[in-house]
Amino acid sequence: MIQLVKRYDGTSRDKKKLVQVFIGSMVKNGKRVKAMSIFNVFLINIRVKYEVPPLDFLESLIEVIRPKVFLVSKKISGSTVRIPAPISIHHSYAIAVRWFLSSAYKRRGSTLSQLITYEAIDIYSNPTNATIRKRDEYHKLAKLNRPFLRHNKF
Repeated sequence: MIQLVKRYDGTSRDKKKLVQVFIGSMVKNGKRVKAMSIFNVFLINIRVKYEVPPLDFLESLIEVIRPKVFLVSKKISGSTVRIPAPISIHHSYAIAVRWFLSSAYKRRGSTLSQLITYEAIDIYSNPTNATIRKRDEYHKLAKLNRPFLRHNKF
């Protein structure tokens, strides 16, 4: 059974926003209805396979993936550095969804709804997943660039 990560403010409004961000990121060439049907099949697969509320599952999945800081590029004395900055929860959700979908698109061999389901399962079962690695590299880069925080004027 998959353990769900509990959030501090899991309101239905946040879940609706997360669904909108997820579907909006899936839209290609204006085919929103197709993206919505793929997303609904993904939710049905999660409900049938794990018997958990699919939106809670999706929210805990994105909570695991999302970055906790944002890197802003700034030119300092001739070189460009990426300075860590605070990030809003909705922006971090959008980044996490993009990372999740990009790694799901790289998988091959099945329908998109199944690829997304496999990627979600892989995130919980495999700590060396591509999406988790991307988040860890992003946080490592933010940690390495902490000395440049003095140039931060946000």
